[in-house]
Amino acid sequence: MALEGIGKLGVDDGRVQLVVFLVGRELYGVDIVKTREILRLLPIRSLPNTPPFLEGVATVRGELIPIIDLRKRFASGSAGPERDARIVVLRSEEAVDIGVIVDAVCEIAVVETADLKAAPPLLTMLDAAYLLGIAERKDGGAVAIIDTDKLLSSTERSVVNRARLLADADADTADGLP
Repeated sequence: MALEGIGKLGVDDGRVQLVVFLVGRELYGVDIVKTREILRLLPIRSLPNTPPFLEGVATVRGELIPIIDLRKRFASGSAGPERDARIVVLRSEEAVDIGVIVDAVCEIAVVETADLKAAPPLLTMLDAAYLLGIAERKDGGAVAIIDTDKLLSSTERSVVNRARLLADADADTADGLP
């Protein structure tokens, strides 16, 4: 893996812990350090004039969190949520935390840095834009490691933040607040 990719991961003693989940038929992972919590699906309030992959916002511990459907974001089809679907809430240092809908959370994997590789050129430009690299598994499979900072462009992040603020203002008005 390129050095800048490893630098974004929470490496401890030559290892990184990944939350591994299924989106469509593919395994993806995010650094456990970037993961705030994993939840069952919650009621999601849709928002107008937002990108199709933005399902809306959900209230998580009193905070409105934007919810992104990773199937739609990664163009992996848009089947309805399965019984095992979860929301993985990701920490953001730059902006508000976001939740991502995944088909199932599989495991917490401990991966040696020697097993981290750059994303292969076979991946489409779209997929590679969101990835830090690939973690090779002992069973011969691979986990695509998502760069959580690149899930949203700066323009999309602005749209999401504006929509969240509007939803927050609507919730305050509905509660009888000015």
